[in-house]
Amino acid sequence: MGVLLAVVKELWTFATTELFLSSPKVIPNVKYLPVPVKLEHVSSDLVDTRLVERTVPKSPASTQGLLASSTQIGNLIWCIAVEKAYVHHEPVVAFDNVIMTIAYGTTVTIGKRSGRFVQVTFPGENGWIQADTIKPLEQVLPQLQRGKMYDVYNVETEKLRLCIGDSFSGTISCSLLSSVEYVTYRLWQHGLVLPWLATYGRVPGTWQRKLRGVRGVRIDVMPHTGSVMEYILDDVGYVAYVETVAPDLRIKVTGIGLTNEGQFTEQVFERDVWRELRPVFIVSV
Repeated sequence: MGVLLAVVKELWTFATTELFLSSPKVIPNVKYLPVPVKLEHVSSDLVDTRLVERTVPKSPASTQGLLASSTQIGNLIWCIAVEKAYVHHEPVVAFDNVIMTIAYGTTVTIGKRSGRFVQVTFPGENGWIQADTIKPLEQVLPQLQRGKMYDVYNVETEKLRLCIGDSFSGTISCSLLSSVEYVTYRLWQHGLVLPWLATYGRVPGTWQRKLRGVRGVRIDVMPHTGSVMEYILDDVGYVAYVETVAPDLRIKVTGIGLTNEGQFTEQVFERDVWRELRPVFIVSV
């Protein structure tokens, strides 16, 4: 009996060994990493380079990253970077916790941080806003370059129109940046708004007529820093922003479309030159 069992065991061992040895080996074809690991510890031939390119960020430092550095906070001026930012009483999103909203381009002073919120102070108010709603000033306000054309697709055009609430509907009409939008923006930068009685038909060359006698507006024949210069040349109306007035009444103006439509320019007029244009200077008071 014992001999019979030994023979059976020997036959079983032989059969199973031959079966597994004759089976082909299966080697997995690894293309993507099956588990999250640090890429520097993985052989490059196991990594799909397209996956790596999508994984590694190429954008500049985020708002959160900038806010993490007290040095950079002190060196930067911060502005609201969304069309409408919610100011919270406490640093949390909760029902009935919003104090007010503040518009795009509003300058704020940064305080302490709490999670994704940052404490801000601005004229007359303070509260908490979400950190991703603010950016450094140069990323929010338009940075116009002399001689450059600004169409509806230009990011600087978009910034400027956000600042003035697209009050001339330049975005929806797909228009080049205009002179009236530019001077409105420059007044906005100083907290000034012209009190228009109608929000349409504000064509350059008609401003003095439409604003004459309106409370909050003074129209003069002498230049003033911060005023709007309006004149008509060859039956075409123009408006420009007066940057400076020298003691000898030489003036420096900036504007859009003064030489070419949609183009930003700076010009200096000697007294005799601007007087020949017979301009008026519109002051918001």
